[in-house]
Amino acid sequence: MPSRSRHRLPRPLLSERSSGLPAASWQRQNRRPQRAPQAAPTAPSASGAAEAARAAARRKTLDELTTRLAETETALAGLADTDTRRVELEADASRLAQRGETLRKLEQSLTDCQRRAAAAKAAQEQYRQAAARQTEAHTARDGLERAFLDAQAGLLAQTLEEGTPCPVCGSTHHPAKALLPRTAPTQTQVNAAKHAATEADAAAQEASAAARAALTREQEGRARLRQDAEALLPERFTSPEGPVPLTVGLLKTALAEEHTALRRALDALHAQQTFLLYSSPSPRDS
Repeated sequence: MPSRSRHRLPRPLLSERSSGLPAASWQRQNRRPQRAPQAAPTAPSASGAAEAARAAARRKTLDELTTRLAETETALAGLADTDTRRVELEADASRLAQRGETLRKLEQSLTDCQRRAAAAKAAQEQYRQAAARQTEAHTARDGLERAFLDAQAGLLAQTLEEGTPCPVCGSTHHPAKALLPRTAPTQTQVNAAKHAATEADAAAQEASAAARAALTREQEGRARLRQDAEALLPERFTSPEGPVPLTVGLLKTALAEEHTALRRALDALHAQQTFLLYSSPSPRDS
């Protein structure tokens, strides 16, 4: 008789048998997936560390690009301000150059006015000399004529006889006969003196006309000089009370001061332009 232990069934089978379920149904119910045991945490792999490094590098590059973009925007804004300032400085340079040219023209106008004043003075001196020669020529002519006539009267007196009518006045009495001078000019000398007096008259008239023309030019030039001075330097040559007297000395002093101020302004302008050139922001430098 077989042993009882050989025919002992497993407990689940025994339970199934005891529950009345077939063996196949019991096996399907108990065939459930087994959950894999969770592995213990381990250190990151080499590929994960490389990926983390690449991500950190990308973040750093992005930060750098963001910083450079902000610096570039700031530089561009600075360039816009620089361009505006450069235009302003160019306008200042043009204004100063124009003022310098105006000062030079005024200085030349002053030089021309002084030259015209000197010419007018010389012309007046020439007229005075011509007038003096005219007076001398008239004196010489009149003296020779008088001497010639006196000589003629002396010659005539020598021919007069008491009771004989004078061919000049008709008188028959000759109580005071003219004396015959020792020397008497000839008719040729008298005629030459008359001709010299005529030439002196013409020269004096010509010198007088030249002096008047030179004086007119000098006065017109002085008027233009005053207009230019008032236009350029109104604070110096105009006032609420009226025009300020314009003298050569005053204008020279004003021009010297204006040239000094202009040089200082140009020096300051050049300094600003140099500073702007070397301090201007540039996107390339960012």
